[in-house]
Amino acid sequence: MTGNPQKERRSLRARGAWYVPLPYPSRSSRLSSRRPNRPPERSEGRGRRARTTQKQAEQLRAAIDSAEQADVVLDALRRLAAVSRLLGHPDEAEKALLRAVPIAARLHGDTSLELASVLSDLSGPQRAVG
Repeated sequence: MTGNPQKERRSLRARGAWYVPLPYPSRSSRLSSRRPNRPPERSEGRGRRARTTQKQAEQLRAAIDSAEQADVVLDALRRLAAVSRLLGHPDEAEKALLRAVPIAARLHGDTSLELASVLSDLSGPQRAVG
């Protein structure tokens, strides 16, 4: 290894290596740059996120009750199921998806991918409920 970086790079290329070796950081600098496992603002954010998710669930329930178009109801039911699973309520998710199955079959047909997707989504909550 010479003191000239350009010659060093060329010699590495000649040997088939296409990278420039970088100095490895010392152990003390690696340890000092670590973050604590769980900062307090992160754990506080979980409660805020849960409240936001609960608000979304309430808004989706209202949208399901007031919607007249079947495709809007289907989309809202699928979203409600996803939010219910996030909140830890697989029974509510199962109920929402069971309501979505006949709507998807009526809108898209018995052999549609949309219906298959709803049925696939239904398997998760049914597995969780038992």
